Amino acid sequence: MDHKLNQKHKEVIECLKHNKWSDQILKLHPKMKEIIQKDKDANSRFLCKICKIHNSSLKSQNVRSLVSHFFSGNHSKHMKKENMGDILEEICKIFNEDYNIPLNQETISSQPHSSSIRQEGNVEKESNDDTWLKFELTKFIVSNRLPYSIIEKLLDLIKSLVLNYEQEVLLGCNASRKLVTDISRDCIGRSLQESILEDLITSPFSLMIDKGSDNYGKAFLTVCVKYLDKNNLKQPLTKLLSIIETGEKTTSEELYKLIKERILTKHELIPKNLMAIATDGEPSMTGRHQGLISRVENDYDHLLAVRDLCHIYNLICQKALEEYKGEVVKMVKYIASHFSKSPLRVAMLDRIQKENGRGNFLDVLPYKEKRWLSLTLSLERILKIWDDLKVYFTEVSNEGLNYFTEENQSHARCLFILLSQLTHYNKEFQRTEMNYHEVITTTKESFTVFAREVLPKEYDKLPFKQLYEISFQSEYQPKILNLVQFKERFNEDYNGAVSETLSPETKDKFSKLFETLF
Repeated sequence: MDHKLNQKHKEVIECLKHNKWSDQILKLHPKMKEIIQKDKDANSRFLCKICKIHNSSLKSQNVRSLVSHFFSGNHSKHMKKENMGDILEEICKIFNEDYNIPLNQETISSQPHSSSIRQEGNVEKESNDDTWLKFELTKFIVSNRLPYSIIEKLLDLIKSLVLNYEQEVLLGCNASRKLVTDISRDCIGRSLQESILEDLITSPFSLMIDKGSDNYGKAFLTVCVKYLDKNNLKQPLTKLLSIIETGEKTTSEELYKLIKERILTKHELIPKNLMAIATDGEPSMTGRHQGLISRVENDYDHLLAVRDLCHIYNLICQKALEEYKGEVVKMVKYIASHFSKSPLRVAMLDRIQKENGRGNFLDVLPYKEKRWLSLTLSLERILKIWDDLKVYFTEVSNEGLNYFTEENQSHARCLFILLSQLTHYNKEFQRTEMNYHEVITTTKESFTVFAREVLPKEYDKLPFKQLYEISFQSEYQPKILNLVQFKERFNEDYNGAVSETLSPETKDKFSKLFETLF
C-alpha cells in the first residue's frame, strides 16, 4: 500500500480497527450507499441493506466485521440475486488492494501450506483442493456431532478469520475450555445481554423465569425474554437473557432482588415495558404474599402474571404416573439403559431390524426422567420396534425378555395413549411463536379434551364455558366418573388401538387387564 493511498483511507482503516462508523466508508465505492448504512441507534454498527431484503429479521453488525461480511457467502449470494455481483467484485478488489486482504481462495491457496501436497504419490491438489476441503469440513462436523446446517456459518467464520488475522497469529493461537467458558460468560455473554436489554428499552416484553440445577448440584435461575424486535414487528423473538447462579435454598426475596438488580433497574423504561411474567408453580415463585410474582406485582401493578402451562402439564403427568401401576416405566428405563452407550448392542438390534425387513434403522431413544417429553417419545419408539426388541432379547440377552409379554404391551399402549394427549399440549405450549390469543384458545381446548375424558358421554357436546362451570371435586360433584366407570369408558374408546396386536385369546380377556392399570 503506497503512502498516498494509506493517507486516503487512514480514517476507514482506523474505524475498522476501533469498531467505529465513519462516513468515509460510503465513499469507498459509488454504490456503497445502496449496499450499507450506519445503524441509527449505534455508532459502532452497520446494516447491510441488500442482505436485509432477503432476511427481514437481520440485525446490524459491528463495523469491525464489515470486510468479512463483504467476503461472506451469504452476502455474495444476495448481491448476485440483486444483479450486483460485478459491484461486489469491485468492492472486494478495493479491500484486497487497499488493505492487503486476500481476495479469494485462489489467492489464499497460492501461498505455500502444508496441505498443498497429498502424501499419496506426492500429487499436488490443485483442482482437487475444493473437494478435499469439503471432505475435511464434513469430517469435522460429523466427528463433533454438529448439525449439518452449521456448514455455511462455519465457512463464513473460516473466511473471516483468514481475512482478518495474520497466518502467524492463527497458527500460534491456543485456547482452553476454561478460557472459552470465561470469554463466553464474561465478555460475549454480557455483550449479548446488553444488546437484548437495549431492545427492551423500546419494546414491550415478557419474562419467563425458571429455577434449575446442573449435573454438579449448582442452582441457577434461568431468565428468558419474549419481545418484538424493531426490525420485525410481526413475529416476537424469544431469547435467553440471563443465567443467574443462586444458592440451593434461595428465598423469594433474594430472587426478587436478583431480578431487579440484573434486569429491571438497568433502565427506567424497562420496568414500564414489562407486560407479563411466567414461572413454574414453585412456592418461592408463586406464593400469594411472599412469592417472587407477588413482590414484582406490588411494584408494577400493570403486570400480568401466569403460571407456565408446560410446567403445569408436566406436573399433571408426574402426578398421574404415581397412580399408574404396572412395570411400563420400569421397562422403559431398563431398555433405554441397556442400549445406552453400547454400540455393539445397537449394531445387533440394527441387524435384527434388517433381517425383519425394516428399511430404516430405528434406535431406542434415551430416557431422561427430568426431560418433559422423554417418557412419551421413548415409549412410542419401543412400541414401534416391539417385535424387533423381543427377538433381540430372545437371542442376545434373556435378562429383559420378561418385559415382552402381551399384558405389558397392552399396558404400554394404554399409557402411551394417556401420555400422548398431555405431551401434545406440552409441545403446543412450548411453541415460541404463540401469541396471547393462541394461548387462551389452546388452553380452553385442552381443558375441554381432558374434561370429556372424565365425564359421561352425554357431556361430550358441551362447550368449554359449560364444562368450566362444573366442579371437578369428586366429593361435591357426583357426575364425575369413578375409577371403574373411567376404565369402562377408556376401554370403549381405545380398545381397538390398544388391542390391535393381541392374540384372539388375549383380546377376550382384555377388559380384565384394566383392573391392574391404576
